Amino acid sequence: MKKYFERLLNLALILEDKDLINFLSSKKKIFTSFFVYTNDDYLMNLIKKLDSDFNFKISKDFKKDKKYDIGIFRVENEEDLRDLKKFLDTYHENFDKIVIYSQLSGNLFNLKKIKYLSFNKKEELVNYFQKIKLKKLECQKKFFEDLEEKIGYKLKNIDFKLEKIQYKKKKLRNFILNLQNYYIKKVEDNLNTLKITLKNELNNFIDKLNPKEVLFKLNNILKKLEWKINHIKPIIYQKCNSIFDSKIIIDKIKENFKNFPKEVLKEIEYELSQDKTKFRKFFEKLSQQIYNFFKYKFENLRILFWLSIVFFLISIGFGISEYKSLMYIFGLLSSFIFILFLFSYLLFNFLLKRSFDFYLRKKIANLKGKLANYFFDFFERLYDKLIKDLNIKENELKIKKEYYENFLEILKDIKSDINSA
Repeated sequence: MKKYFERLLNLALILEDKDLINFLSSKKKIFTSFFVYTNDDYLMNLIKKLDSDFNFKISKDFKKDKKYDIGIFRVENEEDLRDLKKFLDTYHENFDKIVIYSQLSGNLFNLKKIKYLSFNKKEELVNYFQKIKLKKLECQKKFFEDLEEKIGYKLKNIDFKLEKIQYKKKKLRNFILNLQNYYIKKVEDNLNTLKITLKNELNNFIDKLNPKEVLFKLNNILKKLEWKINHIKPIIYQKCNSIFDSKIIIDKIKENFKNFPKEVLKEIEYELSQDKTKFRKFFEKLSQQIYNFFKYKFENLRILFWLSIVFFLISIGFGISEYKSLMYIFGLLSSFIFILFLFSYLLFNFLLKRSFDFYLRKKIANLKGKLANYFFDFFERLYDKLIKDLNIKENELKIKKEYYENFLEILKDIKSDINSA
């Protein structure tokens, strides 16, 4: 029994379960052999024959500084009785129980206020020790029943906590997916709003353009364009700041999860702040790309115009030459180009708006793709951070559960030993 008890106590110490350690420590005595002192070989041999399972540790060597569970003494005559009285007057506090085996009359044992049991028959003495063993066995059985109930309760509690963690993990997964979809939709809405704003701002700029200025005063037009771009830059940056605003994510987390680790929330805030700086260059690049788009269109229009003039003049030259057939073909070509230029000139605003709309949609779609990929990855990393603490707790509980199940296995072995005893 003692070896089983020690295994259980070691498991409790490994688990650092104070409740279990205290419970086991309080019951340690029922697994400890009774420390018996006797002054007689006959009594020693009698007890040893009864003690096949080593419930009694017997000593004939009395030590003053020792505490004994039982002191059993054999008295055969009055001289033995006088010696015993003298001995017990001094050392009776060294014994929890005092047993006297003698055929002398019980009236002779005037031991003042010392409590003792006396037996004058061997059978009575044997029965007494058998009762001690039986009582100890009953205490042990009761202990194992209580322990099994206690371990069963702890296992149920662990299973409940594991189910709770599974529920939290599932809830967290759904929360992250919903937050991810919500946030990516918010990013798209912000970019769609930005696209409409930029389109309106630049269309307004186009409406005020005079093609003649583009042809003959390009520098003035480019200065106006630069001013317009500087005007829309804050709008672009504001959308960038809005997209990487950590407050929205943190507020959503706080709404759904109480007592959330503050260090994780700080990490979210820091990471979005750092990534906003990285993505800001894409938004800065957008404003420069819009400027370059218009500059390119204006310069191309000027080139088309001057080419048309050149071809027109060449056609006139060929008109007065002797090669009339070649002049005719070249004249038609030049006239076609000139008409094309006039057509483009007349539809300048319309074509520029359509071209810019297509260009802007392409750039915003590209930015959407970059941000969508980023936030898919961001929320996956966020889930890993948030789930980490739950995974650690889950693993700790599974290890505890395994130890408690070992407890039950040991208890089954003990029960089997007790039943076969």
